[in-house]
Amino acid sequence: MTSNPALTQVDTRDVVYTIEHVTALFHVKVDTAREYSHHKDLPPAYRLGARLLWDRDEILVWFRSLPRLTLAARRR
Repeated sequence: MTSNPALTQVDTRDVVYTIEHVTALFHVKVDTAREYSHHKDLPPAYRLGARLLWDRDEILVWFRSLPRLTLAARRR
């Protein structure tokens, strides 16, 4: 498994997301995506064997609920 999301080929239209989907969607490394999976505000994953799986719609709702940064906030 690669830790570089640019090298990971996943279809973000899939209904069920794996850690590889999360890395590709948010342009982060696998380790960072695993850290996100421990945050209480991220939708909880389903466990299937050793794999963590997320519902695509739940991940997108979570993402859209994040606060947006204004231009002034980004300059700080």
